[in-house]
This record gives sequence, C-alpha cells and structure tokens, in this order.
Amino acid sequence: MGKKDTISKDYLDQNIIFADAFNYYCYGREKVIKPEDLMELDPTELAVIRKKMNRLITNKKMRDILRNCSELT
Repeated sequence: MGKKDTISKDYLDQNIIFADAFNYYCYGREKVIKPEDLMELDPTELAVIRKKMNRLITNKKMRDILRNCSELT
C-alpha cells in the first residue's frame, strides 16, 4: 500500500494536476482554481480545544497534501 500511496502523493504534488483534479470534481470542470495561485502549506495541523475546567487538549493531524489558493475568481 505504501508504494501506491507515494505515487498518488507525488502525482498530486504538481500544482497543475492538483488544480485540474479539484476543478473537475468540485467545480464541474470550470477553471476556478489556477495552478499559479496555489502554494504548498505545512501538512501538519494542530488543533487546541478548550474543555471545561480550563483544561486544554491538543490534537495533531498530518495531511497528505495541504494547499492554499491565494485567489479564487
């Protein structure tokens, strides 16, 4: 499973492929996300949750690929 997963990640790591896939599935092929507007983000997410009695709980998640789109038109 690891080899197939690595190939998929490497494939989607390309901005053109990433934008094309998300435009196809999310926007019905309309060119909303442009490859030049994408930038790679740190794939680590850290959530801090405040619970009752002033206890803090942290939750760390690793994403395969995380991107930010600087501009959507």
